[in-house]
Amino acid sequence: RDRDVTGVQTCALPIFPTLLSKVGGRECVTFARIRWDLPEHGFTTRVPAEDAYSIQVPLRPMPALEVTIERRQQDVRGARVGSLFLFNLHHPPTVYFHDPIDSFRFYVPGSAVREAADEHNIRHFRMLSEPGLGTTDTLLYRLAAALAPALTGGATQLFADHMATATLIHLLSAYAETDSVVATGAAGLAPWQLRRAIDFLLSQLGTDPSLDQVA
Repeated sequence: RDRDVTGVQTCALPIFPTLLSKVGGRECVTFARIRWDLPEHGFTTRVPAEDAYSIQVPLRPMPALEVTIERRQQDVRGARVGSLFLFNLHHPPTVYFHDPIDSFRFYVPGSAVREAADEHNIRHFRMLSEPGLGTTDTLLYRLAAALAPALTGGATQLFADHMATATLIHLLSAYAETDSVVATGAAGLAPWQLRRAIDFLLSQLGTDPSLDQVA
């Protein structure tokens, strides 16, 4: 254990299995499963503010936790499997977990969200809104459940990139702060683009191309 800048006792969690996509450029969308089997281990370590989002989806129930953002504390009770905790890391939280943790973390750079918003014609995008702590998000939970086994190996780069793209599109559709909507069909491939992508994949059998290479 260590102490953060406020003097509160904290816990530095170990390194957890992580899957990196190549979506988002230098600061890419990444996935991790955070597991900690001991109760009452203290506050999470305070991290510097950054242009990114941390989205946590519990894979086991969390009966009680305390979340502090900009010195405002909120007690969360009865967070179920599939609940959503979306944090804008411009104002990073500290969290006290009373119970063992098994949670899936989506790390999404702000630059990746803005790039996806541009690609899908979402005008005047500002940020992802933060719904209430513990809001249910069934689709994101299913993405987490599909990704979790891939963290221990066997996932191709193409799989990671597609899952990152699906994550971005869902987050924009559900939580974008804008009056616009995702343009239906605007980002689809033209027939010639689809044929070219299929030809490329057929020529690369036995390799692991990224989504950017296919595009």
